[in-house]
Amino acid sequence: MPAMKSLDPLAEALERLELQLELPYVSGELHPWADSVVGLLKEVGENVRAAIETDHPAKFSTIVKSHRNLRQEVQKLEQDDAQIPAALEAVLRQAEQFAAGIDETALAGSQFQPKRERLINDGLSLVLRIRRQQVAIDTWLSEALMRDNGVGD
Repeated sequence: MPAMKSLDPLAEALERLELQLELPYVSGELHPWADSVVGLLKEVGENVRAAIETDHPAKFSTIVKSHRNLRQEVQKLEQDDAQIPAALEAVLRQAEQFAAGIDETALAGSQFQPKRERLINDGLSLVLRIRRQQVAIDTWLSEALMRDNGVGD
């Protein structure tokens, strides 16, 4: 049976990242966990960039073409799109530093757990931010397509 292609690779990558971040700490599994977080952040980054470069501009154009009065909302969405890659890059750097700087055998849990928790919180905040952006874009697109143009019967 052939594998089905993902309908939304960004949503799937975000879900995998979220699940990885939510895993509890298991002794001896810190490096594989951190390496996986780094890899998933890179995957999310690729999907976010693809969405920002191709998918979002097409949706923004459709919104504005359908309802010019939504231009202000589109500008807000474009501003958020411009900020998300930098936020993603910051969390990726944090994860890479965490993965490179942690020696679970030499450090007590109290020494790396605060950094791990900060990474988890920052990563989950990023996931939420990206999801909120996607939902906002889809909502305004739907609104633009469904909104009554005021044309009489």
